[in-house]
Amino acid sequence: MKHRDHVGKMDYDLIGLLQFYALSILGLRPHHKLLDIGCGSLRAGKFFIPYLHEGNYYGIEPDKSVIDAGIRNEVDDERGATFSCSASYECGCFGKRFDFILAHSIFTHAPLGDIETCIKNAYESLKVGGMFAFTYYEGDDNKMESWCWQKVTYRKETLLSLLPDDMILCDGGRVYHPRGQRWVIHYKTNRKKNITTKEKAE
Repeated sequence: MKHRDHVGKMDYDLIGLLQFYALSILGLRPHHKLLDIGCGSLRAGKFFIPYLHEGNYYGIEPDKSVIDAGIRNEVDDERGATFSCSASYECGCFGKRFDFILAHSIFTHAPLGDIETCIKNAYESLKVGGMFAFTYYEGDDNKMESWCWQKVTYRKETLLSLLPDDMILCDGGRVYHPRGQRWVIHYKTNRKKNITTKEKAE
């Protein structure tokens, strides 16, 4: 199956099941709405789609042919799944607010500017209390300016600096990843920014 080749056909199902497991232990339930950024050929979607209530799975993937291959070969029934072929992380294109947003193995190839855009767009499309989970490779910050299929690394501090002030971190260390990727899991609150003494005086 050629649609599996570019993401690693040897552990294709394992990595897909891992994503399903990770979000399940974080509280994903059938009534929730999920956005899968970089859904590809439905490596994880094949597990999410039958689990979620009909119409609750959404996916973004720039290459429509890959989505089509996933629908033909990986799922028995789309169950009202909705897809966008955006290449710019346009999470708001569905006009929905999501309970969970997932970006698995996206920041492992993306330049920092793309990551900042993705985090911003995901934040704006999350419900209050909604959770955003992504993976990355930990290491020195890479300096590339465009997408790269080779493994790229970032310091955790660099990625955390991009999170909005009212995003609260959860412990992602308990979620194992066979390729050594790290999880960052955080949720959106409606907590207001702290006001400094100087600002109060003004």
